[in-house]
Amino acid sequence: MTFLDRLSTGWKAWVFLFVLTFSASAPGVFLLPALDRDESRFAQASKEMLEEHDFIRIQYQDELRNKKPAGIHWLQAASTALLTGPEAKQIWTYRVPSWLGASFAAMACFWCGIPLIGRRAAFLGAAVFGATLLLTSEAHISKTDAVLVFLTTLGTGALGRLYVLKDHSKRTALLFWLAMGTGFLIKGPVTPMVAAYAGFGAWVWGRAENGKGGDWWRPLLW
Repeated sequence: MTFLDRLSTGWKAWVFLFVLTFSASAPGVFLLPALDRDESRFAQASKEMLEEHDFIRIQYQDELRNKKPAGIHWLQAASTALLTGPEAKQIWTYRVPSWLGASFAAMACFWCGIPLIGRRAAFLGAAVFGATLLLTSEAHISKTDAVLVFLTTLGTGALGRLYVLKDHSKRTALLFWLAMGTGFLIKGPVTPMVAAYAGFGAWVWGRAENGKGGDWWRPLLW
């Protein structure tokens, strides 16, 4: 067994992927100022939500900001309340959900890939994904995208496992719907749309292969 095989087996693989992405993203989380006005508006709206204790309305100064669902603001408000409080005015506390989301996204990529391409290849792919400039850049920004990547990867991975393993697992189906619902709270229909395209593609592939779409999707209907 090679070093790579040992590293990709058991709990070490999950810890390595999390630490890799977490540490690759860490400098920018703390050192970079707010990158653009959109990030500043996200953080300010979360700050006002926390100060006003109004977790329903999304408000930026005197303007209602209902362009996205409230999920990301809840996460940013929670991380800021736990770490410093809104009076500290530190942008990094609002980036923590994105930082964690990117780290969990690499782990979700590994979990998604195991039944599709094998554990070793899935580990390598997830490690490359976790260290990419794009994912680590999203981890630096207090917006929706890093958390959205995690939830979309998790939901698509659950769908892929149902399709490939055909184990009709209720637990996997529940995880799929949890990812869909949480993803909708983060950025509306984006996560469900990606999963719908993937599911439809798998169904079409099944029909082309054996003339039937298969019943792998039935656990999703309970």
